[in-house]
Amino acid sequence: MATKRKAGRKKKQQQTAGWVWLMAGLSIGLTIAAGIYIQDRTNAAALVEKNKEAPSQRDPDTSELGPDSALDEYDFYKWLQEQKNRVPDEDFRGKPKPPPQSIEDPGSYVFQVMSFSTNADADRLKARLALSGIVAHIQEVEVDGKARHRVLIGPLSDLSNVNRTLSQLISLDFTPITMKVSD
Repeated sequence: MATKRKAGRKKKQQQTAGWVWLMAGLSIGLTIAAGIYIQDRTNAAALVEKNKEAPSQRDPDTSELGPDSALDEYDFYKWLQEQKNRVPDEDFRGKPKPPPQSIEDPGSYVFQVMSFSTNADADRLKARLALSGIVAHIQEVEVDGKARHRVLIGPLSDLSNVNRTLSQLISLDFTPITMKVSD
């Protein structure tokens, strides 16, 4: 009997693994980079030696030009010290906050803390003030055909309460508009 060969069975070709190609490419690239680095270092060292040996031909002899020539050495820091315009130190420290003006005139007062174009911004400020213990409300008005949302506090009629609220707003870095409400 004759033996049958299995159909479709071929010799396996030997393939090179991918990591071998990766390593070969990496080593070639590193070799080229090292060669360029060494060549640049030797060229730079030769250039430094050449500049040390020969005087610079770009710099003309300044003694021929005189003391008022444009090629004199310019020292920025020397020039800066000679300047007469000095900025006072107070400008850098920041302006101290003025003490809050106390209100002496009896009556009812309303403070406008800020005005916003959106109700959401006004509501956030109202919540921030509420966390500080200040009760505020939002008033919607129309200015130049556009809706504005004012954050208001008051009306407050007790002068001690008015002055305490005003100083509290100033300590929170607000500059409120104080309005006296007619009785």
